[in-house]
Amino acid sequence: MCYAFRVRIPLWLMLAFAALVVVYGAYRIKLGLSRTYQQGSGLRAMSQRTHLVVGIVYVLLAAGLAAVSFGWNPWSSADQPAPAKPKPKS
Repeated sequence: MCYAFRVRIPLWLMLAFAALVVVYGAYRIKLGLSRTYQQGSGLRAMSQRTHLVVGIVYVLLAAGLAAVSFGWNPWSSADQPAPAKPKPKS
């Protein structure tokens, strides 16, 4: 496998995408909690409970994306010490 370690996605782009995912998740939660829900075709073919669950999943995914963009690594071990900062050259 080939991994590109030097590719950096800008922080603002990741946070903007996370914000879009939160907005879409909030919309799905709104569909799941609305009292005047009428089933139809397309996105409205799902039940209200499914909209609610999918909306919560989207909000959690957006929170994970925002956390990763700030440096959280879900696969790192908590037992390992933090990497040492490089000393400034004098």
